[in-house]
Amino acid sequence: MIKYAFVKLGVPTTDQARFAFFSNVKFNVGGYAFSFNDWENGILRGNRKAPYGLALPFSRMDPRRALVVQKVDPRIHFSLNCGARSCPPVRVFSAKNLKQELEDVAVAFLEDDEVVAVSPQSNSIRLSKIFYWYLNDFVDRKSELPSYVERFLIEPKRSILRGMIDKKKTINVSFFDYDWSAANIENYQEVQRRRHLVFNRW
Repeated sequence: MIKYAFVKLGVPTTDQARFAFFSNVKFNVGGYAFSFNDWENGILRGNRKAPYGLALPFSRMDPRRALVVQKVDPRIHFSLNCGARSCPPVRVFSAKNLKQELEDVAVAFLEDDEVVAVSPQSNSIRLSKIFYWYLNDFVDRKSELPSYVERFLIEPKRSILRGMIDKKKTINVSFFDYDWSAANIENYQEVQRRRHLVFNRW
């Protein structure tokens, strides 16, 4: 739907344009109109406010509330693609194997050093801005992010972070800037190739 909307309307290039794009571009699915924010924050995040949002996506009387996911799985943030270069790559999911597929995309996405960068020298970790925007989907406090991330990492990054956690010292957590420039087909293919190598190694 993102790709289709880009073709029809163009790629938003400012914060204001992106807000309008994700809120106002809608698709008719099953007789209901859904924006991209409706899908992400209304359906998949259990009707929670969007980052910097002022109101819930669905009001109490909105019939779409019946479609809301009751138990939010934060791994959705490693699978949703909004067309930006910093987004996780596009993947196809199946109802039968969804849980394993979400685990796989989490491992693959977090393997990227532009998503999780660990520095034992400075006792710090730098994460995708996704963890900043949706912090409470993952953990209660920012200081808990290293332990949450560690479970998805593969070697050697996992052991490095585990060693930092075991020292019981506060790990400095910061976040990468998000690259909102539109990802092209070549970028999707390259990211998919790198993820495939990770899957094979794992």
